[in-house]
Amino acid sequence: MIIRTRQNLLDWIEKHVKCPGVVRSLQDGIVEVLGGFDYTHLGPRRGWAGWIVRVKSKYDKCWFIAVFPDPVRHGYKYRELQGKPSWSKWIGDKSESRLYQGDDPVIYRLLKGQDNVAL
Repeated sequence: MIIRTRQNLLDWIEKHVKCPGVVRSLQDGIVEVLGGFDYTHLGPRRGWAGWIVRVKSKYDKCWFIAVFPDPVRHGYKYRELQGKPSWSKWIGDKSESRLYQGDDPVIYRLLKGQDNVAL
């Protein structure tokens, strides 16, 4: 599967993330695609860009799931971020792709210069 749309991304997370709370919250919680982020330190090589999705359960448990390309397996990998994403690494303003811009690019553009903000 090649991730090209918001729905592709959410379908991939539902299929591959092992945490039952995340999978359940994709259906009955709040899901927000934050867009593209440059997280070189998470990926297998320098310069990867991937997406971060915030999943919030109906019980207020929140997960930040980073999905990024895995060139070795020709697919994708994910990591659950510990803490909030770094908005300085948001790259949605450099792309015309709605998937990289995220669900609310106007707000994210304002957050880009701030790292410790609540979502």
